[in-house]
Amino acid sequence: MPSKVIFCFSPASYLPGFPTSLYRDWLDLFYESIHNAGDYKVNLGNPGIKRAVELIEYDRLTPEQMHRMKVDSQRKVVRQMDRDEGAKDKTVEIAKKSLEKGLPIELVSELTGLSLEELEKL
Repeated sequence: MPSKVIFCFSPASYLPGFPTSLYRDWLDLFYESIHNAGDYKVNLGNPGIKRAVELIEYDRLTPEQMHRMKVDSQRKVVRQMDRDEGAKDKTVEIAKKSLEKGLPIELVSELTGLSLEELEKL
């Protein structure tokens, strides 16, 4: 899919002594995206340039690749939720055992990060 680029210079950019580095990164990106597609030699330290490269790469994905990326992302979220839930379950188990051993509820709260209310429900 062809892309359209509109690039504007401010009147100040024509003044002598205006730092060309402010727009040099963008000119480099335009050149590289045409002549070295996929192997850009640009200033990725510039957040705007980095984001533009990400968008260009995303725009080149096939519908299948986009679907795969979405599915992979959803899987990562589910795995993280499972890990978080597992960690919470382990914390609750440790808290129960600690309370059964007679540790003060305030100490168990401090050590586990669970609130006093959560511990009282156990």
